[in-house]
Amino acid sequence: MGSPTISEQDLEQALKALVEVSKVEAFVSRSATPPADADLPQVNLLFARFREDSPDIEALAEFLSMQVVNYVIPLKKRKEAVVAASKAAGGADASIFDRLVREARRMLIELNLNSPSRASEVGELLAYLVAQQWLGAFQLASKMAIKTSANMPIHGLDGIHARLEGGVMTLFFMESKLAGSAKNGMREFSKSISAFALNRKQYLLEYTIISDLSNLDSLKKAARLAALDYLDVYGPKKSHRIERPVGVICYSEPLFNTKMAKSPTTTPQAHEDEFATRYRAEHAMHRLAFKKVLSAKKLGDGDASVWLMAVPDKDELRTLFYKSLAK
Repeated sequence: MGSPTISEQDLEQALKALVEVSKVEAFVSRSATPPADADLPQVNLLFARFREDSPDIEALAEFLSMQVVNYVIPLKKRKEAVVAASKAAGGADASIFDRLVREARRMLIELNLNSPSRASEVGELLAYLVAQQWLGAFQLASKMAIKTSANMPIHGLDGIHARLEGGVMTLFFMESKLAGSAKNGMREFSKSISAFALNRKQYLLEYTIISDLSNLDSLKKAARLAALDYLDVYGPKKSHRIERPVGVICYSEPLFNTKMAKSPTTTPQAHEDEFATRYRAEHAMHRLAFKKVLSAKKLGDGDASVWLMAVPDKDELRTLFYKSLAK
């Protein structure tokens, strides 16, 4: 018998079901997105949501620490845990999930202790959430699980996500940066994707990883095989595949230093709205800066996009994240 077949429409639905939408918008606000017809590259503005007159960095750090299990543990293993819990005596053995959470947190804490200079998981988690929430793209492989393996070097992209629409698969090459400023973060991102574009060996390794260790193994056979056709570098579906680098830059934004005055008639939401207005006013400036750094690396305006995640202090967010992770 031949391999089972699946329609393009059913494959799209099967892959959409892999997108895991979170409650990230309760902690992160999307302030601005570029108009589609503008002659500048894509820059999207995100910022930490407020608790009255200040960004609630503690809540954001706690939320990110709770998302670790979804980011680190492969989808198939998590689904197996759900089934195992439902079949346990009483039908709700929550200790199974606790073990997954402990495993995921241990991975990140051990990686941070062994490689403190690479403690960039806050940015990687944000990139993971951006891809799922706003790009509608599922995670192809858990790169964190690979990074913690002694057999795999810590190189390459922070993540690869995919979306299938109209018979075309878009692969989002996710790269995160923690930076002191938006411009420095965009410059580092442009440098990284330029280097990746020239590294054929690493490019092929990424495709090997997502083909061999992907979350597609949670799909039924027909859907899995059809999706893998798009990931064959030399296969016939390569003309139906688009690759787009996406940067997620978590940076320290000085606009937070200016606060709106409190008054008896000022609503809590007014403080966040006022910041969002000032932040949006710098949108064109950020897009122009991104265009310049792309041009410096001989990259076209349509080759990449960035999501700027503004926080008061990126080092504070990172510290609070690890404190929450260790609880």
